[in-house]
Amino acid sequence: LWTIHASDWSARVDQDHIEKVLVEDVKPGDIILLHDGRGAKDAPQRTINALKNVLPIMKDNGFIFVSPRQPNGYDIEGGISS
Repeated sequence: LWTIHASDWSARVDQDHIEKVLVEDVKPGDIILLHDGRGAKDAPQRTINALKNVLPIMKDNGFIFVSPRQPNGYDIEGGISS
């Protein structure tokens, strides 16, 4: 379902890497995979901080952000819970 990821779950990936992927590697039409936890201890905060920095840049570059949709047009539920 996704076309690009920043490996933001990995302890070896820092905030700068996440920002670089989002600003330099994302192309129109990409579906970006990011994680909200369950990886490295500080992984969620790195992703949040990176998004705070790059979302304005991406918007200035013409990107718009939409939720993914199933073929029937309904929103896909976000996140996985156990």
